[in-house]
Amino acid sequence: MPLAGGFVGVVPALSMLDAGFVDGWTRQLTWCLALAYFGVFLAAPLRRRFLFDERLEFPSGTATAKLVEALHAPSSASDKEEEEASRNVKSDMRLLVETFAIGAAYAILAFCAPCASRMPVFGATPARWGWTLCPSPAYLGQGAIMGFRGGIGLLVGAVLGFGVIGPLASSSGWAAGAVDDMHDGPLAYVLWLALALMLGDSLASLALVACGSGSRSDAEEAGALELTVVADDDGGTAAEALSRPDDGLPRAVWVSGLAVSTVVCYAGLREYLAPSETLVAVACAGVVGALAIRALGQTDLNPVSGVGKIAQVVFAFVAPGRVVPNLVAGAVAEAGAAQAGDMMQDLKTGLLLDVSPRAQVVAQLVGSSLSVVYTVAAYRLFVAVDGVPSEALPTPTARVWLDMAELAATGGQVFFAGGLRYIGPFCALFFLLGALMGAFAETPAREDNSKKPPSSRRHLVRRLHALLGSSVSPVAVAVGMYLEPRFSLPRIVGAFAAEAWRRKDPASHDRLVALLAAGLVMGEGFFAMLAAAVAAAFGLNGGGLIAC
Repeated sequence: MPLAGGFVGVVPALSMLDAGFVDGWTRQLTWCLALAYFGVFLAAPLRRRFLFDERLEFPSGTATAKLVEALHAPSSASDKEEEEASRNVKSDMRLLVETFAIGAAYAILAFCAPCASRMPVFGATPARWGWTLCPSPAYLGQGAIMGFRGGIGLLVGAVLGFGVIGPLASSSGWAAGAVDDMHDGPLAYVLWLALALMLGDSLASLALVACGSGSRSDAEEAGALELTVVADDDGGTAAEALSRPDDGLPRAVWVSGLAVSTVVCYAGLREYLAPSETLVAVACAGVVGALAIRALGQTDLNPVSGVGKIAQVVFAFVAPGRVVPNLVAGAVAEAGAAQAGDMMQDLKTGLLLDVSPRAQVVAQLVGSSLSVVYTVAAYRLFVAVDGVPSEALPTPTARVWLDMAELAATGGQVFFAGGLRYIGPFCALFFLLGALMGAFAETPAREDNSKKPPSSRRHLVRRLHALLGSSVSPVAVAVGMYLEPRFSLPRIVGAFAAEAWRRKDPASHDRLVALLAAGLVMGEGFFAMLAAAVAAAFGLNGGGLIAC
């Protein structure tokens, strides 16, 4: 909820404009409630598409399912099978504890010596472009589940964005600002090209789906859906779960839920947005939510802040010259993407454990309601202690949101004609490239059973399909361009290591990789939160215990 509610970006940005915009318990609770629900209902109609048709991995959701399976393994009827299952459970628990300890040890190390998460192993010059090493076990685990194709995409994106485009834009004068200037610097150049690539891929995929062209025929889909439900006592499969009466939310439920939550959104934001602007903002949230879900499913990263910029561009035309509606529209899009991504991650876990999606949606709504109070209380605590933004809590994304809103409020003319030269044509080029990659990925290559040698044209189409549709994920490339390499590199290493493991011992890989990842993620995440609480209690302000 802190991210979905905009308390790490948009709310501080609004406070930079005027401290009274989102101030006081009542206003902040109303703001948070307005953004808390519609993202949940945005995910419901996309469940079949992303979990069954595309079968995205959703690494954290898969790891959670594996953890629950290990903690609640069913007993076997046969004594021999029960003994074997008991040995497996003990082995799994030992692996979980060991990987949890590894993640916890790194979190403690990073707390004591923050430089451990940003080691300039490639030298000073590459470090300016983000080429530092962050040996995070959690990121390694996420990469292991993400898969080899996603890892290749992150690697291509990192090299393209932070090794080619960024330095080229800086050296050639295409980007006038400093390296980390998200207004008119090289990283702003890279960000917009990444968003264009992601948008082209997703719109092409959605267009093909709308036209009835899927990536699988019915027969292929039936065979592709044989995913074992790990905790189904009836021995069911995901393919069987698809036809069960409780599969997903009925259309009437999610449509009415989306309508009611949109009304709640307008009621909470009516002093910032007109009714028509609220509808446009929620529609933008639906589009960027689909983009974010696909990125999350492939890479375990939800680029909510990046895709939220799409809504800001739209509002450059919907509400020209108005900064506040632009920021609020970005907050709505970010909230939708964050909540929809979290909901889809949970639905992936529920699919693997054969849990009712309806029960999960109800639980998400209850959890969102409770987190509204906790989020506002925590934010007000940080504001009272350190101030937001402040030297201790600079909230750099708030500056990015505000700069983007000020640029978009001018109709984008300053952006496209000013500090970033040639950005328009390059964005169009990357959009087309993303659309081609998305189209090839959605339309499988047709088998040619004829004995005639393939023509040069047919051979070229096959090569293009293999290159653009199968080898590299455009969303993973875009995320690799969007994230600093220090966040991408450990995920890439994890993906490549898991692929080597899979090729050497497929059986142990399939049984243990998600459990290993779950331990790494949980260990680091839990102790990182504990370290943050200790830092807040003792006023360390992120400085660590060891100067480095």
